[in-house]
Amino acid sequence: MQQFEFHHFSTNPLVAPTDLSHHREWKDLEPGISQLTLNHDPSTGRGTYLQRWAPDTSNQIQNFVHDYVEEIIILEGDLRDLKGR
Repeated sequence: MQQFEFHHFSTNPLVAPTDLSHHREWKDLEPGISQLTLNHDPSTGRGTYLQRWAPDTSNQIQNFVHDYVEEIIILEGDLRDLKGR
């Protein structure tokens, strides 16, 4: 799995890059939810992702169950479960 957190910039990171080989884009998952892949290992399916949720967004899949560890940090706003807690 290629790791980007220790990537050495050959140019000023505050200026738009001319080499876009490491450029990653946010992908829309469903209305109001987009995701950026930080790392992904195709052989194991494991990965690290950032997600952005627009205000008042909810999953289209109401009973979403997964078999992987999920860590959440909320920078702004709040998160409620199906019961509004």
